[in-house]
Amino acid sequence: MDLPVEWKAFSLEQVNLPEGQDPARLWADAEAGKGLLPLAAAVWARSQGESTLAEVQHAIFEARHTAREEIGRREVLERVLAGAGLDGPAVVAELASDRRWLEGARADHEEAVAMGIFGVPTLAFPGCGAMFVRLTAVPSGEDVVRVYERVRQACADPLVDELKRPRSK
Repeated sequence: MDLPVEWKAFSLEQVNLPEGQDPARLWADAEAGKGLLPLAAAVWARSQGESTLAEVQHAIFEARHTAREEIGRREVLERVLAGAGLDGPAVVAELASDRRWLEGARADHEEAVAMGIFGVPTLAFPGCGAMFVRLTAVPSGEDVVRVYERVRQACADPLVDELKRPRSK
């Protein structure tokens, strides 16, 4: 099954800003934040093609969620991108000097907020809206198709508003 996927950036950092803090200040200085520079890197990678985006997404995910690295720090992001086979310092320099990548991430984020999206991952489907899905692992192979089909089916059902598994004690 060929799944049509359009990846978008979403800033959990902005969603979790303290009450009353101006999001414009966050976006004004991407390097001061924890995750905006990596979002800009993902938008840049998306412009380079699907394989580059996949490599960058995987490298950023592993650095953040497995190695627990501070991917918003310039030198860390440079190293992560280099690990994905790119010229990390050159890409990060472009991200810092050309605001279109950061603005692209912000536009993606604002589009998601307008749809009511509040977290990641959220799958949005034409004709039936979006559904947030908390996963225990990054699926691969046939698991991707199985998860996609189940979430799409639940999203298309007007009686299903939210699914959540209680945490065991």
